[in-house]
Amino acid sequence: MRRTATWCVCVLLALTFPALWIGCGDGTCSNDTQCSGGQICYQGKCSDSSVLDSGTSTGETATGQEPGPEPGPEPGPEPAKDAAPQDNAPGPEPKPEAAPKVGERKEGDPCDPRREGHARDLCGPGLECAETAQTSPSTGAPQPSGVCLKACKKGGSDCSAGTACTETLDTKTRQGTGLFVCAKEVDEGETCVGVTTCKTGLTCIRYGTTGTFWICQKECSADGDCASGQVCKTAEEGSSTKICKPTVGRNEACSVYSSCDETKDTCAPSGQSIFSSLCQQKCGTGSPCPTGQVCSRIGTSDNSCFKVAKDGEECLHGYTCESGFVCSTISPGFYSVCRKRCTNATQCGEGMGCARTRGTATTVCQPQLPTGSVVLGAFVCNSNSRAIAFSSGAQGVCLNNCAGSNDQSGCGALTPGTLGGVAWSGSNVWTAGNAGLVSQSSDNGTTWARLSPPLQADYTNIAASGDGKVMIIVGLQGAVIRSEDSGATWEMIGERDKNRPDLWGVALSWDGKVALATGAKGTLWRSEDGGKTWTPVTLNPAVTENLYAVALGQDKSGNSSVAVAVGAKGTLLRSEDGGKTWTPITVTNLTDDVWGVTIVRDSAATGLNALAVGAKGLVLESTDAGKTWTKVDSKRTENLRGAAIAGDSAWVVGDAGATLSRDKSGTWTYAEAPFKFDYHAIAVNGANGVMVGTKGQVLYSSDSGKTWKATATRFGVCLGLSNGGGACGFTCTPSKKGADCPPQLSTCRAFNLGGRTINLCVNGTTFDGPRKEGEPCSRSSFSPLNARCGKDLLCLNVGTNDHRCVRTCNLDKPNCPTGKSCLYSNALGVALCGTEATGSEGCDWGKGVVCPSTSICRNNPLTGKYACEATTVAKQYEYCLNGFVNCEKGLTCIGNGVTPYRNFCTKTCDPDVKTSCEAGWECIPTNGGGGVCIEQCNSADYQCKVPGLRCAKAFTNSSGNHCFQ
Repeated sequence: MRRTATWCVCVLLALTFPALWIGCGDGTCSNDTQCSGGQICYQGKCSDSSVLDSGTSTGETATGQEPGPEPGPEPGPEPAKDAAPQDNAPGPEPKPEAAPKVGERKEGDPCDPRREGHARDLCGPGLECAETAQTSPSTGAPQPSGVCLKACKKGGSDCSAGTACTETLDTKTRQGTGLFVCAKEVDEGETCVGVTTCKTGLTCIRYGTTGTFWICQKECSADGDCASGQVCKTAEEGSSTKICKPTVGRNEACSVYSSCDETKDTCAPSGQSIFSSLCQQKCGTGSPCPTGQVCSRIGTSDNSCFKVAKDGEECLHGYTCESGFVCSTISPGFYSVCRKRCTNATQCGEGMGCARTRGTATTVCQPQLPTGSVVLGAFVCNSNSRAIAFSSGAQGVCLNNCAGSNDQSGCGALTPGTLGGVAWSGSNVWTAGNAGLVSQSSDNGTTWARLSPPLQADYTNIAASGDGKVMIIVGLQGAVIRSEDSGATWEMIGERDKNRPDLWGVALSWDGKVALATGAKGTLWRSEDGGKTWTPVTLNPAVTENLYAVALGQDKSGNSSVAVAVGAKGTLLRSEDGGKTWTPITVTNLTDDVWGVTIVRDSAATGLNALAVGAKGLVLESTDAGKTWTKVDSKRTENLRGAAIAGDSAWVVGDAGATLSRDKSGTWTYAEAPFKFDYHAIAVNGANGVMVGTKGQVLYSSDSGKTWKATATRFGVCLGLSNGGGACGFTCTPSKKGADCPPQLSTCRAFNLGGRTINLCVNGTTFDGPRKEGEPCSRSSFSPLNARCGKDLLCLNVGTNDHRCVRTCNLDKPNCPTGKSCLYSNALGVALCGTEATGSEGCDWGKGVVCPSTSICRNNPLTGKYACEATTVAKQYEYCLNGFVNCEKGLTCIGNGVTPYRNFCTKTCDPDVKTSCEAGWECIPTNGGGGVCIEQCNSADYQCKVPGLRCAKAFTNSSGNHCFQ
């Protein structure tokens, strides 16, 4: 009968299915690999495989049943105990070896190399299963898989031309299995495991401990045995076998396959992979390194020249960290950066925390993430927040702390992160902040909605024209975006780049034409076309201090081109020509940082018309639009960051909820905001005011600052935690499909908490980064954003430890750039925007050059070249095995690691189009773009269309049961 077990297996699908999981139940076993002696995991217990075929209720044919034991000879009479032995009496006959099971798989089909497997997974008569993937049953790792090939006799001549009789191997132990097959003969540098064997004169060399890399190479005893450009070296450390390895030049990639010129270079490992090292110059006494490089020890004996990486820069791959820093692994095998060693956070500076690196006891300074950020790479959550995982195995999300399920204080954030600027026009208010956060209120700050800027940068400030149509936002790494329709649409100005200065201040004239931006190390930019183009302003005398803020306004004579810029260590600059030229302003004994400035736009204003604030309670007043300044005794020690003037009054905000107000008599009064967060900016329009700050806090007032309230639109909910306390989750509306969630929490999911359903923003499966098409990237779930691919790109392994950003597409509705087509790559298992390789060119996934559907792209590790190689192609519903038996165009090979020999070809589809699969099949989304059709089913006895599959709950992102495992 069909296997009606209730157990299930934790499976993470390969490549195109990293988001599809099968949940685990309790029991003495969860998969066949945990059983021994040919037993299988049945209903949570290790059982004899005969339980699979105890009946015929499912309609399986007799050929699909495992044969029972042959009847033995009837026993004869036992000899008497005292009977004398007879000369030449025959001894007991040897027990005959059990006949191999006869399976159903045909030549070229995937198969289960384990001879005790189910008949439907074994090879038919005259065939043997040549193993292609590692056997590791003791660890519960993926079970073995192979391909059915013609059986042969050792030393026989019954194989066809181009093939040779060779012994199949257990890919983990390197041991022969005693089974011989006719395998395809391949040349030097080609893979020689499973379905291929080396030509005469070559040896199949196995590298590493995983059994993944088997390469044909020539054995040797001296260099003279090798071809030109090769040297005779041991295969790998600890090996006694010597082989011919190609030599590579300085700064070229070296590996266990190749050799550097050892008279002057050494293969310096990156520490991440045996395939990602570089030939680097040896160094030591009498052999200095080039300028800008340092001599550093590698291994136990060699010294090599390395370039120097600074704090936060990527290390390894020819780099070593500067003194006092350590190369901190963020994504094993993918990405590492230099971080300062530390023992506590006080050694790390503002915005940094001290935490352990992945997998070690070493503690380093790591950047703190704002609320709502997914914890990727070497980062830690900022103070007063914690990392919460919404599901098992998911990355943590930084959420504000709260006291428990009844405590809502601090959970009313508009958006996560820090809001650095606010602008006002009429009843409309805009704010911008970290992680690409831009929001708008149309009711004086009472309720808010998120906007969608084109760049997910860390924004620091925002400015608007008098009518609110022209808007400019600036941010870190020189980020600048602008809008001409009040934020409905945006354009990006230039490319954000780590070499561009961080921008912190921006100002826009009343008519929206003149714009100013200030930033790191005296950066001051100017625009005369509303921010479309920018020109750096040369300051004389030069300014090297950071400029934190800038303001444009009018003086009492009506000059609307007055500007003031402020910065570190008491820096004050003033302009009377819209920022073309600047004059330093000196204030006696002013050495503190100045962080905020404002100038009124009304020339008729009397008294105070400019205000600046800064560190340690600094308040500066001016009645002549910034020509001269007077220090005010604010009686405060908090850092003050934002200021606004409204008629005869003025307001100031700062850290720890500090709020100061000035009446028309000039008296300053201190108050506290209802939530003690750090507030960075304030804007005023008549009696209405809005202040914004850290952790996404937005407060509004409609009574000239007498009372303040938190925004009512994006209130979160305090989620009580089992280990005490709580965390502020972001609520959402399901119909908006995550559009009302923070950028990194792009999915709205329903949770049942305490008997009530709450919709919360959770992290999706992908995050957009700055890497462009064809650039190196990291696909690890722990990778930082700056190592990730941009929108609509996917990071794929396009070579040996070579990950590149490629543009994927949906075969059902391709949307590729002009000149490129949507092509399915058998080797990668996804569709790419690219061109089809011809016979004269090699395949290159990084450049979008894809092999035809009848072939697969393979690499020769000795030459580093890729070429298309003909391969077996399976049709819809037929079995497949990526890299050996591939699906025809328009189909995808899917399955799981527990039964890889049951992977099958299914149609690609569009999850948004219900009719893209045939009746009874559902389109399940994939990370590679689009989806795949999976058969729906309703009971354990359901007859699945693909033989060997069973009906079970398989996908957490879909309802009901499916034929999958």
